[in-house]
Amino acid sequence: MSPHPMEKSPVRRVRQVLLLVAAFAAALATTAVPAGATGTVTVTFTAEAATYLGQSVYVVGSAPELGAWNPARAVALSSADHPRWRAAVALPGDTVVQYKYIKKHPSGAVTWESTPNRAFVTPSAGAAARDDVWDRGTPGRVAVSFNVEAGTAFGQNVHVVGDLPELGGWDPAKALKLSSRDYPVWREALLLPPNTPVAFKYVKKNADGSVTWESGQNRTFATPPTGTASRNDSWQQ
Repeated sequence: MSPHPMEKSPVRRVRQVLLLVAAFAAALATTAVPAGATGTVTVTFTAEAATYLGQSVYVVGSAPELGAWNPARAVALSSADHPRWRAAVALPGDTVVQYKYIKKHPSGAVTWESTPNRAFVTPSAGAAARDDVWDRGTPGRVAVSFNVEAGTAFGQNVHVVGDLPELGGWDPAKALKLSSRDYPVWREALLLPPNTPVAFKYVKKNADGSVTWESGQNRTFATPPTGTASRNDSWQQ
């Protein structure tokens, strides 16, 4: 008996399902990925900078999205709120970023800020804002990067703890967790007061909550008066 005119054969139904699946996959492939959906965060850079006619202000920095220190690939800021220049940039989350502002002249010449590199750590999700003034660093703070080579067991994480409140005040429960993205080197940066003696140690936190301290004397250094500093260490057995 032939099928009813309103019915569809099984082969035809399968063919239509396959066509719908293919169309849905094609639509997904052409759909824009929302900002932040791939591990990026939106950082808004705002710089108060006086300029003369024809000058423009840009932000350039260590991240590829900021031109990797190449002024030719720096991000242009909008002068819509002059003398404040502003732009939003998608950057990788949980990443140490250094940057500066530059002025580009109509002649093609470039003027860099004279102050040390600015630095901050992007949040792991969401958005952040940098509000700066040309040729002035972050008032009252300097960026310090902690980097330690340390082998770990499965489930362990490395933290830095020290005498300053920003480093937990020697309380390992409040220690700064370091990122393992460059394992076996663990890294993180934070803002600390300038011209300040710092004592610190690295600790390993185990999956069961216990803490292993590195051996040896406390590590010490003094933060610089301005700019940035970096600690490059190896775990003390």
